[in-house]
Amino acid sequence: MIEGSEKQIINIPEIITIPNERAGLREINVADPIDVENMWQIEQSPGMLNLIDPDDPEDTISATKTELLEWIEDVKKDPSIKVYAVVATKLADPENHGEVDGWLRIDGHPGMKDSEEKRRYERITGAKLLPDEPIPYEIAYIKRPGSVGDLLSSGVRVACYKIAADDALVANTYKQTIGRFMGPRRIVFASATNTNKNSIRVLENAHFDCIKKNVIYKKGKPPVDNFFVLNWNNFHKKMEQKDSFFLARLKTMFPDKFNSKSKIITDNRFTPNLKAK
Repeated sequence: MIEGSEKQIINIPEIITIPNERAGLREINVADPIDVENMWQIEQSPGMLNLIDPDDPEDTISATKTELLEWIEDVKKDPSIKVYAVVATKLADPENHGEVDGWLRIDGHPGMKDSEEKRRYERITGAKLLPDEPIPYEIAYIKRPGSVGDLLSSGVRVACYKIAADDALVANTYKQTIGRFMGPRRIVFASATNTNKNSIRVLENAHFDCIKKNVIYKKGKPPVDNFFVLNWNNFHKKMEQKDSFFLARLKTMFPDKFNSKSKIITDNRFTPNLKAK
């Protein structure tokens, strides 16, 4: 509760990020009208057409905000799907940091031995995963029109960092690599159509390698997709260059407080100038 006020309560969402990144991830709050409005702008944007299958009757764009809220609630109940709001840190957007500037989705149930993602990876690559291999994860993302630039690649990097940090707590999800480092075993992949240059750039900047072009992403579809897999070695190297705190899990409502760069910050609803308790 804000000091001096008996009525107003501020629920500051927990934002997950890593130092010096422009983006963070947080939960989407369906009770927050601003979150809902921003999600609605994303849902109605032209970019949503790249994420749906027009031939799948269950894969549609929400016609109303009520349908959109139902979709978000259904996703939250599914243990094989995690959806996060992509938000700008104060480093990227001093005025509107913390607001929903996009969303990012991770598909793949960590506790299962088989999944649609595993079958898709094996079909496209022709590789067979070992029985004890962690289930692959698939990442998809979209940006809200008008939001600040260079957020999605940063958000994808934060998501991969979180995957690595979570897996570090689970047995058999890491393996010995060359040198002294342990590397994640989990495969993380994504796809982008040949014509979606922005999405391709996002993945390349997040240290994904295009391992196959012109693939049939779904059976019966034309071969127009590029298939990307996260290069964990390059990801580790870049994170170590950026900050020595890699894999030291940082969760803070002020995600860039470790950043040494000074910048004039405009307070908004995520940074109340009065102390929150």
